[in-house]
Amino acid sequence: MEKDHVPTSPLLATLIERGFVHQATDVAGLDRLASAGPIVAYIGFDLTAPALHVGSLIQLMVLRHLKAHGHEPVVLFGDATTRVGDPSDKNGARPILTRGTIETNRTGIVRIVDRIVGHCRHVHNSEWLDGMSLDDFLQGPARHFTLNRMLSMDIVSRRLDANMPMTIAELCYSMIQGIDFAELSRRLGVTLQIGGSDQWSNIIAGMELARRDDGRSLFGLTTPLMLDPQGRKMGKTADGKAIWLDGEKTTAFDLWQFFRNVPDELVPRFLAWFTDLPMEQVRELSTRTGADLNEVKSVLATQATTIVHGPEAAMAAERSARTAFGGAEGDMPALAVPCERTVAEALIEAGFATSKGDARRLAAGGGVRVDGERFDAVDRRLSDGMPSSFRLAAGRRRIVRIDVIKED
Repeated sequence: MEKDHVPTSPLLATLIERGFVHQATDVAGLDRLASAGPIVAYIGFDLTAPALHVGSLIQLMVLRHLKAHGHEPVVLFGDATTRVGDPSDKNGARPILTRGTIETNRTGIVRIVDRIVGHCRHVHNSEWLDGMSLDDFLQGPARHFTLNRMLSMDIVSRRLDANMPMTIAELCYSMIQGIDFAELSRRLGVTLQIGGSDQWSNIIAGMELARRDDGRSLFGLTTPLMLDPQGRKMGKTADGKAIWLDGEKTTAFDLWQFFRNVPDELVPRFLAWFTDLPMEQVRELSTRTGADLNEVKSVLATQATTIVHGPEAAMAAERSARTAFGGAEGDMPALAVPCERTVAEALIEAGFATSKGDARRLAAGGGVRVDGERFDAVDRRLSDGMPSSFRLAAGRRRIVRIDVIKED
């Protein structure tokens, strides 16, 4: 991306200011195009699961901003490419899904997109790929791709360097996605493809195909991945469960807790990405520290959950969380435990652990909290500096008030 370019279009200014742009082709040209009038841009989702993961919320937020600035978002559902499988760093090709499973997955993902983005055009790449014969493929798109170019793509080179197998179908995935971009340009006037940063090679493939086919100039833009401060992908709970944008797979309460518990240093970025708050307010909130920062995290959690599940579900999640972790204890179960017992034994008596070893494993995984804060020293006696009454939680939902009984 041209670092010195100052955007003039409201769309590019918003996307850059809020941190959505990781890479882009010809930012100045895209900026001029977006300033001249509405553009048509698309994001594609393969249908490998019945819901979208929280990491996809970054792309969905970009679609919301596109729509808010008067441009036309298009969502491509890759029912045909799902049967091929986007190559990844995992050892082995993705499992082949039946058409029935793919359709079930499509239905679930459509509900998520419609709820978060609102009404927008939906298309399916089976419309052009299913009717393409082998001769059409070889005499058309395949003539514009070289093996040298395909082997140089990051994911392909990594798989080959690691001596991991790769099928011809996976190798051709980038070419097939390139066909999608070129077809959408011809059919719907799409000029911009947006995707996660791992889709850069696939986006470039579509741009090259359109240029070699009939000289059309297209644009590409990638968004950052959702990474923790150590550079690892985020999107799972402490016990390893994935965070989904589907309320049946991840409740609004658990989604709220996910955003409430993000590392401190990610709060400014997440406020810009996952809320509709003005950037002036985002910057002000990002200056908060200490206890005030915890309240900012609650604002982030409520805003993000509102976008995904609606205001009623978000407010209910916030109320439940504040009851569980914030001191409103009217409906919280209570347990009286003698002070000579340990926290591990309190977990066992509460039914949160089956043994002391189980309690230690739960704590080692970050699953034990005392008064809302992570607690690892489960072998500590309740008489050893513990409060006379405290909230003991295991995971996100199991919580009890421990009343310590002192010895006579």
